[in-house]
Amino acid sequence: MIPPLPASTIDDLDAAWLAAWIAPVPDEPGLPRDDAARIAAAYAEASRVTAWPTAAPAVWLGTRVALRPTSGTRGYAFARVSIRGGALRGFVAPLRAASFDEETDVRTAIAALQAGQPVGASRAAAYARSAAPAHGDHPIVAARGPAAVIDGGPGARAFVRQAGNRLLVIEPLPATTASGTRYEPAAAYAELWRVP
Repeated sequence: MIPPLPASTIDDLDAAWLAAWIAPVPDEPGLPRDDAARIAAAYAEASRVTAWPTAAPAVWLGTRVALRPTSGTRGYAFARVSIRGGALRGFVAPLRAASFDEETDVRTAIAALQAGQPVGASRAAAYARSAAPAHGDHPIVAARGPAAVIDGGPGARAFVRQAGNRLLVIEPLPATTASGTRYEPAAAYAELWRVP
């Protein structure tokens, strides 16, 4: 049985506003901000997560875009959620491909997951299943809105919604512009698929 998520006072993100704010630049297709805008728009349309694990830990693997005031970077991420002490706990972490072989492995695994296929002997999937979280796992609580929040405290929260077989994750990042104002869309935007 999936434990109920404790209520919190954390407001869900206004992802529709984020998606509009970081809308793709028509003259410059293919930028990381395009992926971030697409993920934010999908998050805005997504619903409450229902795919939590009931017994064994659940793992998701996919792509990640980190958007900052002057740059955006593409990469990979994974999430792992388990039940401990009668409550859901989890974490989201970047996955770094350190070589061409690792890059090929993670891309192949993600393509298989997107197609609904098994990942086989993927090293990336094996790592996602077994890696210790760098900062521990965190309680998962219900936001005020459809999101669940993997709550590592202020500045370390991952907002999660579900769309079909995907988890859509937005992790706000601290970032200010050169003038010292907060850059609101600074976040890591991830699109993750469940690893069987």
